[in-house]
Amino acid sequence: MDDPITESTTEPATPKVGGITHPGLLRGRNEDHILLGQDIWAVCDGHGEEIAHFCTKALKGLPEEPCIRVDTIDRRLSRINDRVLQVNRRLRGTGSSISSTIVAATSFPLPEKRKGLYFFWIGDSRLYRLRDGSLYLLSQDHSDVDKYITEGILNRDEADSRRFPRRLTRAIGNGPTLYMDCDITEVKPEDRYLLCSDGLSRFVIAERIGDILRMRISPRQACKCLLREALETGGADNVSAIVIDIP
Repeated sequence: MDDPITESTTEPATPKVGGITHPGLLRGRNEDHILLGQDIWAVCDGHGEEIAHFCTKALKGLPEEPCIRVDTIDRRLSRINDRVLQVNRRLRGTGSSISSTIVAATSFPLPEKRKGLYFFWIGDSRLYRLRDGSLYLLSQDHSDVDKYITEGILNRDEADSRRFPRRLTRAIGNGPTLYMDCDITEVKPEDRYLLCSDGLSRFVIAERIGDILRMRISPRQACKCLLREALETGGADNVSAIVIDIP
């Protein structure tokens, strides 16, 4: 039987990157897609018709100039959103629709020769940063559960550990205007970043994610360990992860 794991690694370079995607144990196919570019990385969690693949494909061949790159990302993903809405209009009344979440990061120069990371997301795929041994969630889920967290009804650990059914409040294909959140963070030596789909973050608690990211292992091995943790909980969803090490 063929191994369902799909893996990728970049050549030893700056930064070091590893990625993995897996269908899980209960889904018939893997609708996630990952992108490991030279200086752009993305996890897309699709629902129907290979939409995640089209999202990652749109992030290839971007201009080198940072501001033009950011504008190009927005235009390309907005066009995909328009096409998805057209498909969903045709599917109206069938009980089916297509959509995708995305989290992505790309290198972004800062003043005084400092290095930065421009990241953007829509939906509940996440970006974490491990710095000085502490794990931080840099993105914020676009879901009804996250609204409860913001209002103080739940804390993050409760929301993640209870595995509440969640409804996305934003996604590619959810509305005529694409509302993505974005930010820039300065990267520092020995930072470790994790991009992942909710098939990982919903079933592996943040404490355990942090434990694995603290291990002195390669990005590829860290991805394998995270995948194993997700599968040991039952593998109820597709699982995707990208780990980025800043030297």
